[in-house]
Amino acid sequence: MLCVTRAVQGIGGAGIAPSVMMAISDLVTLRERGKYQSMVALCWATGSMAGPVVGGVLADTNWRWIFFINLPIGVLAFLLLIAFWRIPNTDTSPEPWQKQLSRIDFVGAFTFIASVVCFLLATQWGGVRYSWSSPIVIALFVIALVFLILTIIVSWKLSSEPMLELDMFYDRARSALYIAVVAIASAMFANIFYLPIYFQVANGDTPVIAGAEMLSFLVPVDLVSVISGFIVSITGHYKIMFLIGTACIAIGGGLQTMLTIDSGRAAQVCYQVVSGAGIGFCIQNLFVAAQASAPQNRVMSAIALVSFFEYFGFACGIAMGGAIFNNTLQHYLHNTTTLSMSQIKEAQRNPDMLKNIQDPNLHRMVASAFASALQRTFLALVVCGCIAFICSLFLHWKIPPTSDDDDDSVNQQDRNSASTNDNSNTRQRHHVDEEQQLSVSEYNHAFG
Repeated sequence: MLCVTRAVQGIGGAGIAPSVMMAISDLVTLRERGKYQSMVALCWATGSMAGPVVGGVLADTNWRWIFFINLPIGVLAFLLLIAFWRIPNTDTSPEPWQKQLSRIDFVGAFTFIASVVCFLLATQWGGVRYSWSSPIVIALFVIALVFLILTIIVSWKLSSEPMLELDMFYDRARSALYIAVVAIASAMFANIFYLPIYFQVANGDTPVIAGAEMLSFLVPVDLVSVISGFIVSITGHYKIMFLIGTACIAIGGGLQTMLTIDSGRAAQVCYQVVSGAGIGFCIQNLFVAAQASAPQNRVMSAIALVSFFEYFGFACGIAMGGAIFNNTLQHYLHNTTTLSMSQIKEAQRNPDMLKNIQDPNLHRMVASAFASALQRTFLALVVCGCIAFICSLFLHWKIPPTSDDDDDSVNQQDRNSASTNDNSNTRQRHHVDEEQQLSVSEYNHAFG
């Protein structure tokens, strides 16, 4: 029941981010979109900073409210949309919903989702529930590959409007961007998911305090995201943001690999700030880069693809981190402690079990095993940052001029031309009036 209802919630949530970006692309020019997306990032910032704290409080009291809290927020957002959202008028009438529904590539969507799910299950279960050489894990990888090939065949040969538009990958800059999206999103969610575990283990924090300590990561993400969006709106240059941001992701991940159970709070905060700032330079500008590199008639497809690869990266970040963390933790606990296999499994599921260990020496050994496993997990962030940095080298430097911007320029020139013509006509009228006054004066002098 929980999995099904979470899937329904995910379907609704997955459509919100691309819908917001599509609405912005319809309302403002490409050059101005970074500024408005920064405003969206500011709203997201408020939620992301409050979320870990509120989630920690709810986890300590009644976990069911983690789901109930979505009801009043969703109803409020729904009412605000009904009250204030006005769709711009267009010359064309919308298609009937039956025709719109028939255009959806259900076969391609099914095969691709099946491929992603099998891949994530294989990475989650490998080395934890089953060995990497087990038939189940191998079968999942094979099935994932088969479904991916079927998706390509459906998109290439069978579907008139495929979910995965292959021609969007023909451009080098766009292909590099999509790879960078997965790497950046993976690094972001791996941090969000595994940093609280470090705080619980190294500092002995409760979930509430661990969520609050995540602000050292989340605040730079949000603050830098807003600032970089405004800079891109003013200058039009977005590639430099990716180069700086991806370098910071790699450096921040490298610094986090040095975190131990004895690391001070200053080091914990500073390392998070570097990683968070790196994510902030990139996360909102992903949509700007996608729209800047796509033809005008394919902007919506570009936004949808970035949103998809972003969510895919979120899932990969957790799955990738989980595979590294669980396998490494199991190895260290098995080789350095006297814990039974059932206790090791419990430690993998619940880091709070450390509080139940009374022996201080065993407690320190288990905590050190957690820290070592997290160091390996954070090493994956270095890899993600380096991959994203290399991909960023293939992006365009700045936003190209668009028809919207050209129209604004033409309109301004027309206004300037009209103003010049008005001034010229005014001077001509004054000149004629002066000539007429002079003629009347000469006539009166001659015949007065």
